Amino acid sequence: MMMALRLKRAGRSVVLFESEDHLGGAWQVETVDGIGPVECACHLLEWYSGGYHLLTELSGVQFSKSNPQPVRVFPDGRVLPYTARSDFPKALYWATRSLAASLVRRALAHPDQHENRDLMLRDSWRHLLFQLRYRISGTFAYDGIQRPAQGYISFTEQLCAQIERSGINVVVSRIDSIDVRANYAALRYAGKVIEATKVYVGESTQIAADGKIEEAASEPEDYFHIVIGLPADKVQLRSDYVHLPEDTLFHRITYVRDCDLDNGTRSTIFLVQLRRAMGEIPDFEMQLSNLLSRCGIARQAHIATVHKEFTKRYMRRRALDTAPLSGPVLHRLRTIGDLARNVLLHARDFQLNERR
Repeated sequence: MMMALRLKRAGRSVVLFESEDHLGGAWQVETVDGIGPVECACHLLEWYSGGYHLLTELSGVQFSKSNPQPVRVFPDGRVLPYTARSDFPKALYWATRSLAASLVRRALAHPDQHENRDLMLRDSWRHLLFQLRYRISGTFAYDGIQRPAQGYISFTEQLCAQIERSGINVVVSRIDSIDVRANYAALRYAGKVIEATKVYVGESTQIAADGKIEEAASEPEDYFHIVIGLPADKVQLRSDYVHLPEDTLFHRITYVRDCDLDNGTRSTIFLVQLRRAMGEIPDFEMQLSNLLSRCGIARQAHIATVHKEFTKRYMRRRALDTAPLSGPVLHRLRTIGDLARNVLLHARDFQLNERR
């Protein structure tokens, strides 16, 4: 959506294809009776040097520092900042190890695997350079994770409103095939054909040799969510993001908002992502109560009310390994994972001029 807006502002004629009946991809809202819309994205945009500034420049959405800051909570009771300066050298270390491992795999690979290993090697090299440029170089400038100033729901809403005002032609249809030529591409959809000089697709889109759009480059994964409410006066911590990296049952808890329910009570709403369906978790209410207490969200957590359970299907990040390279006409945008990271990776693509 941001690339479409950037192209439109540069004076291009833009068509935006959307296979679903809504814009925003994984950044969706779930309607909960008595509560209203609940935003289902991750509620976290990682810190990278210059990332929030570029997001504001591209989207027009202002960002402000999250308060309180996102945290990681471990089963032994440790509570650590989600991001700290000490994490940056560790990220560089793992990026270096990944590059070394890719080099070894490439050297030992069978000739039939060379193309795939080359892609993995290129990705590891780019990841290392990215860590050096956007993490290590800004270590001392790090001042905390930021969020959209008006909340995560408003981020998608503002982008959708800009798309509508801009006059971008939004086509609700699945693309059947993309025939890429030297200077243009022909896109076929719903029995129609449109020609374009530039085509931007998400990284999970897999294009066969004959141009047909196949199933995604990796299988989607189910993510189980519940919307819970706690009496507002019992809540001690309202954090945009509580990550549970070693918990076998729960993945994360995100604060949505405080609201008045239909029964007149004031409630604090949280979105909880599970690692399995709620019905598969034994003693679920007790497990949830212990979790909320351990995270410091509410000491009397047994009063939590589950308002809704739902499942979302998202692409796994491993699709990166098999994504083909972009060419002069076809451009592949990274759309899996952190948004701030992805826009920085494509910063050069966003710097359009008449020659490009």
